Amino acid sequence: DVDAETADTPLIESLTGVEYFKNLGKLTCNWNNLAALDLSENTALDTLDCSWNRIKALDLAGNKALAKLDCSQNQLTKLDLTQNTELKELYCNINELATLDLFENTELKVLDCSKNKLIRLDLSENRALAKLDCSRNSLAKLDLSENTALHFLSAWQNPLLLLDISGLSKIRHMDFDFEDNDIQVITDHRTAID
Repeated sequence: DVDAETADTPLIESLTGVEYFKNLGKLTCNWNNLAALDLSENTALDTLDCSWNRIKALDLAGNKALAKLDCSQNQLTKLDLTQNTELKELYCNINELATLDLFENTELKVLDCSKNKLIRLDLSENRALAKLDCSRNSLAKLDLSENTALHFLSAWQNPLLLLDISGLSKIRHMDFDFEDNDIQVITDHRTAID
C-alpha cells in the first residue's frame, strides 16, 4: 500500500467540488485516501474507477448511465447497483461484501467479485456475462446454467459443493478447487461428475 508519507505527491482525501462537473463522463480517482465519494450530481458518469481507497459506502443510484465500475480494494460492506441497469463491467473485488444483488444488471459482461464474503451469488439474470471471477469467497453453490455466454470462470478457494456449468459451451478457461472439495460438477442436466 502507498501512504501519504512515502508517495511522491500527497494522496487525495476529498473530491469536494466534483459535483460541479455535471457532464463528467469518466472519473478516475484510484490509489488515493478517499473515505467517501458523493457522485449524486454527476448523472452523466459512465465510467468510475475509485479502486484502492478506503471507501466504506458508495451511493450510485443517481448514476444511471454507469457502464463500468471499478470499486475494488476498498472497505465496502454493501453495494446497491439496482439503478445501474447499463452496467457492463463490475470490479468489486477485495472488499467486505456479504451480498451482491445483480438481478437488474442484465447487460453485465464482466464481473470480478473475488475476495469478498459472499455466501450466495445468483447470476441467473446475467445472461450476457462472459467473464466471471468469484474466487476467494464462501460460495457452496454456483449455478451458471443460464450464463451461456461465459468463456472465463475462476471460482477457486470457495467451499463449492455444487457447480452447475451445464450451459457453458463457449468456456475457454475454468479453474476451481477440485482436489480440496467433495464437489459435484454438473456438465449437463443429465450427468454429473463427482
